[in-house]
Amino acid sequence: MAKHRRNILSCDPENSDQINPMKQFSQIFFVFVPWYYFILIILVGLLRGTATGVGLQIIDALLTLVALHIFIHIGYFIREAGRLLWAKIAGGVPHHIILGSGESLVELEIFRVKIALNSRLNIAVSLAFFENKSSLKLRFGTYLAGRLLTSGGFALALFLLIGFDIKSFLGHHGIALGSAFMMANFYHFVINLFPVKIQYQRTNFASDQVTLANLSETPAQALVTNLSDIYLMDIQDYLKRERYEEAYRLYKKVQSPQNQLLRINTALRLGVLLHQQTLFRESLIVYQSLKPIIQKPAYANLKDNWHLGRAWNLVALNKLDKAANQVSLMQTTGNDVSAIHLIEGIMLIRQGQIEEAIDQLKPWVNLDTDSSSSLMAAIFLCEGLYQHSPEMANDYLRYVHAHRKELSPIHKFFLKKAIQAKKNAALGS
Repeated sequence: MAKHRRNILSCDPENSDQINPMKQFSQIFFVFVPWYYFILIILVGLLRGTATGVGLQIIDALLTLVALHIFIHIGYFIREAGRLLWAKIAGGVPHHIILGSGESLVELEIFRVKIALNSRLNIAVSLAFFENKSSLKLRFGTYLAGRLLTSGGFALALFLLIGFDIKSFLGHHGIALGSAFMMANFYHFVINLFPVKIQYQRTNFASDQVTLANLSETPAQALVTNLSDIYLMDIQDYLKRERYEEAYRLYKKVQSPQNQLLRINTALRLGVLLHQQTLFRESLIVYQSLKPIIQKPAYANLKDNWHLGRAWNLVALNKLDKAANQVSLMQTTGNDVSAIHLIEGIMLIRQGQIEEAIDQLKPWVNLDTDSSSSLMAAIFLCEGLYQHSPEMANDYLRYVHAHRKELSPIHKFFLKKAIQAKKNAALGS
């Protein structure tokens, strides 16, 4: 489409690559089970098959300690997932979990909760949001106590089921996985029991217990979050990852954000990208949602983008009169010129004014480049010239095919229209 739009709303191509499931699984596995533990388990496991007596006890004790370390790693996720589950029970909205520090390895989304896994599993944080003020401090307190309730609950349940015997860690009862899991949860219960300051990526913040101790003095307003603002940031993340339909579904939940400028910019970007994916009606719905606020003088510099986005969708739906009206409302700037000429050119073609359309579109085709606007102008010229000069149309079609790897879904949508015009011209002759 227009070069102007690609400049404003570019996507990160690095995020468009498909993630290899096996690679992703191995990254996750070796964070929770470090490679040296994995090798140790295999080697010691092989020795266990031939060991007896004291040797077998030593091996079982070693494997139990290794299991304890692995369960402590897994416990970071269990306690944070539990914290968000308690937040959900208390009427909050679970949002994300960050596991570890260092290099980012994997980013997932499970039950609409974002999970980021880093290379060093030495800390974990999670976050939920609350918007409803009813009984807020009680509900927020339940969320803050979530780690203790989860880790302590698992530890207590296992203690009641299997009891505790220190000899389990000396190899007297084989590989004591149950005791190891119980102690791992007890470890997480203890480290989250005391009110301390926590440091994450050079930022100090209060632990849940500090916040819980001060909860009675904390204003309720400080605990409330406008979820629409959170949704808008999540939509930006979805767009970066080219998950457009999920971004659209989440945008429909946006109601009254405090940051109206963020809403407008997010909606304009979402509208363009939905259009580029040929989701025209969804794109128009997004643009329509801005109508009450885009008219305000404070956002006057964004109105042209709004009109332009609506015009492109209306052209795609062949509602030419409405598209022309949107173009007429624009205050043309240098950045908008190519887009306006493209829209006006295809409208002239659809109205049968081929000569005028050629004059409008031809200057925007540069056969030495593969720019979005140049390809779109060539595609439009193909549609018009098959009714006027088929040979010239074929020249433009060869140019488009030479750069077919650069064609986006919206290019392909209009190219189908041009190919149909070619077929119709052949039938007419």
